[in-house]
Amino acid sequence: MTGTPSSIHDSQSESTSTQPGSDKDSSGSRLLALADVGITLLSIALSSFAHGFLPEQMRIHWTLGLGPYYGPEFVPTLVVLIAFPVIIAGIALGTYWLDARLQHIEEFAAIRPYYTVIVVGTLSILLASQGALIVATM
Repeated sequence: MTGTPSSIHDSQSESTSTQPGSDKDSSGSRLLALADVGITLLSIALSSFAHGFLPEQMRIHWTLGLGPYYGPEFVPTLVVLIAFPVIIAGIALGTYWLDARLQHIEEFAAIRPYYTVIVVGTLSILLASQGALIVATM
């Protein structure tokens, strides 16, 4: 405190500690980025690993005899194995971009933990769906 009245110093330190974009917000962004990159890399690894074990065609449509049947039943395996990592990476980049855009909005800081859980949960469900489709095809 170099001659600054304590009330001004207190208000300055209080405003910097509660601003969106502080260290707490950047750690949330880092956590989201790490989760996005990790799940994308897992999807790429899963596709790469499964490529050698799957047939050339992959079944993508099951009706189980219930109701009408629309759309293709099979698709080339390579298309599916490339599509999942591309979709996951696209969603990861979009959510990271959105997080960066909203990080300076005060209201977003209050819901950021929920946003992170929803994003990671969505990407995890996509990764699990990729794994289930691969297992069902083997």
